Amino acid sequence: MEQPTMMDRERELELEMAGLGRERFLRSILSATQEGHETTSPGAHTAMRAAIQPVSDAVRTFVETKAARGQPSKALRYLSRINPDVVAFLTAKTILDTITMRRAVMQTALAIASALEDEDRFSTFSRENHGIWEWEKRKVQDSTHNRSHQRRVLMANMSRRETLWQTWPLTDKLHVGQKCLDMFIRTTGMVSIAYRRKRRDDTLAFLEPAESLLAMMADRNQRSELLSPTYMPTIVPPQRWSAPYTGGYWFLHRRLPIIKTNNREYLSKLDSTAMQPIYDAVNAMQETGWKVNNRVLDVLNEVWDRDLGLGGTEFKVHQNLPLCPVCQQLVDREKKDHPCFNDPENKDQHKVWKRAASKVHAANSKNRSKQLQVAKVLWVAEKFKQEAAIYFPMQMDFRGRVYALPMFLGPQGADWAKGMLHFAEGKAITDDRAQGWLMIHGANTYGFDKVSLEDRVAWTEKHTQDILRCAEDPLSNTWWSDADKPWQFLAFCFEYATFVREGFGFVSHLAVALDGSCNGLQHFSAMLRDPIGGKAVNLVPDEKPQDIYQTVCDRVIVKLKDDGGEVAAKWLALNPDRALTKRPVMTMPYGSTMFSCREYVSDWLTAQGSKPWGDDSLEAEVFMAKLIWQSIGEVVVAARKAMAWLQKAARVAAADGLPVAWTTPDGFPVLQAYAETKARRVKTIMGDTVMKLQLQEYTDKIDKRKQAGGISPNYVHSLDACALRLYVLLAKANGVTSFALVHDSYGTHAADTDMSAACLREAFVDMYLGSNHLETFREALAGSVTDVSKLPPLPPMGDLDLDLIRQAEYFFA
Repeated sequence: MEQPTMMDRERELELEMAGLGRERFLRSILSATQEGHETTSPGAHTAMRAAIQPVSDAVRTFVETKAARGQPSKALRYLSRINPDVVAFLTAKTILDTITMRRAVMQTALAIASALEDEDRFSTFSRENHGIWEWEKRKVQDSTHNRSHQRRVLMANMSRRETLWQTWPLTDKLHVGQKCLDMFIRTTGMVSIAYRRKRRDDTLAFLEPAESLLAMMADRNQRSELLSPTYMPTIVPPQRWSAPYTGGYWFLHRRLPIIKTNNREYLSKLDSTAMQPIYDAVNAMQETGWKVNNRVLDVLNEVWDRDLGLGGTEFKVHQNLPLCPVCQQLVDREKKDHPCFNDPENKDQHKVWKRAASKVHAANSKNRSKQLQVAKVLWVAEKFKQEAAIYFPMQMDFRGRVYALPMFLGPQGADWAKGMLHFAEGKAITDDRAQGWLMIHGANTYGFDKVSLEDRVAWTEKHTQDILRCAEDPLSNTWWSDADKPWQFLAFCFEYATFVREGFGFVSHLAVALDGSCNGLQHFSAMLRDPIGGKAVNLVPDEKPQDIYQTVCDRVIVKLKDDGGEVAAKWLALNPDRALTKRPVMTMPYGSTMFSCREYVSDWLTAQGSKPWGDDSLEAEVFMAKLIWQSIGEVVVAARKAMAWLQKAARVAAADGLPVAWTTPDGFPVLQAYAETKARRVKTIMGDTVMKLQLQEYTDKIDKRKQAGGISPNYVHSLDACALRLYVLLAKANGVTSFALVHDSYGTHAADTDMSAACLREAFVDMYLGSNHLETFREALAGSVTDVSKLPPLPPMGDLDLDLIRQAEYFFA
């Protein structure tokens, strides 16, 4: 029998991703049930049956009962047209795909309905044009042509045969999705609805996994097809991007555009835009081959299965709610039923308890999502662990930032995902420079990265025996798990141990990363030639790296000492460190607010485990957030001016009802067009409860507030994306062939890191040298607004010498 080719296997894989292979899987599940093989069937079937069979039965009962009684139902009209088994499958897949992202109930319901609508659309066409449908299916099976092209042919056939499709109304979709969600919750018990207060008048209902689901997924034998993500890696290089809808996956029936947007007019204009350099950069990224690092996979499986809590997996532990402050008893989840809280005299104590309980609920909910994320990573890794190479098709957002379409396991994923991947192509370490970069990577991933490069090499030399012991037996020698990035550091331990054993000539597969210093501020500082901000984020040569997070922290400490009050004294007793100020500083260029700053302060306080203000620390958190916000403004003055200017300019355009458009230095057209939404309440039934969900519908008006709020992060994101693409093209022209890139982290082989470091500096300097991008932005805007005089004057330029970046050792390090 002829062996399937790699492209044959890729076709099968993409059919599975698209859900087109679900019939085979569903048949095997139903067959096992009917034949009484439930106890002997594989764990995957057991888990799938636990979800799909009861939901399928519930759908069937709902349709038959409503139809028999002649009861009107919006959901009935649509669900009666689709096989109940398929409804159950798509419902389960959608819920478990979105639950790890903690999406709102309404978003999940609409996602379920969208998947069912796609199913209904193509099922309708296949019934009405059976011959054409079968011919198209055979054509896919018998050729390796682009699946996007096949879908275009199919849609053209539908159009020529006047096969009209009535798009499901948004309200109807909400009812359909909500009904499916209700049946899934009621019949499986795998998820429940939780609530999180976003603002004083805004509470978010979202899904969280039940303990029963987590217990089911904890056993590797129970990890099932239910955990398979919508998009998975490919086993052949992805189709090269050459047009907005041509590239990425080869055979998916649903065309994915290179830019993730719903603006069809914008995408159609890209056909006539010179985009080849952008396509080339994305192609180079997605043509990088990867392999599962099976040694790291084995350790993570063992840690996970045995509940060892190593390497940041402590989130498997469930936190108990705080005790009632009155009776010191454990309070039931339904707080209102606790007798102590019904006493008006205990109102203040109840308020304090609610705040503390809310944090526990939030932590447990976040931890449940993380558990499912790890389960999905492990499922994908097991599926692909024998492949010689896997690839990650790429897509951009509207700012031009590049993302891998497969989620969970990927080079842009969480620490455990990155640690589980290394390059399929290896490159030999043949000299001290390459060895040095490998050693620096080890120190960086451990967290020893705020010192000179020489000190990082010395750190790795000092800890060589620790590294070798971890590589030999990581479950007995757990020092690696204390690292900042434990799974990436463990991968380094394995790699470095092999290098020590083999010496020069060792072929390394590890991705060695160089990270920017608060990259958003690097761009603003270069843009405005700001010497103060530029020094703070390492745009100029220095003997050791500058640490802007520590710089801001130092200013906060001075303010605390000057304050002299009781609150300040308690903060000083907690020994504020750079971790307190890191997230507020890091997110400032991307539009963070005082509100988010307060949340970051709260997270830091929780991590300390100390409660100097008891369970009610809100006022103290607000106090600290204000100090941090003031200190940031003192360190990054020019960046604040640039952000303010962009917001004013966006407001001028929005006042005319105009979006904001600009072109990045490499020719990528960006369109920011946030539309106003009108909200209406839609009543839906969830079990025995009537839920009123707020359905947002887009209008044709520009949202002035969102336009102003989004312009600063979107503009700087478009520039960091441009710098990355320019780097990729320059590095590839200079022999770099493998790329591990996450916006402001540039990784490649140790042997190529010298070249990579030179190319990223050259690309960045070239992007800003001789250009005033804010002036170009203003000129483009001036051509569209009605009153140019309303555009604010440009912020002043400083005297930073951009040529110095080429010699700035810690710009990316």
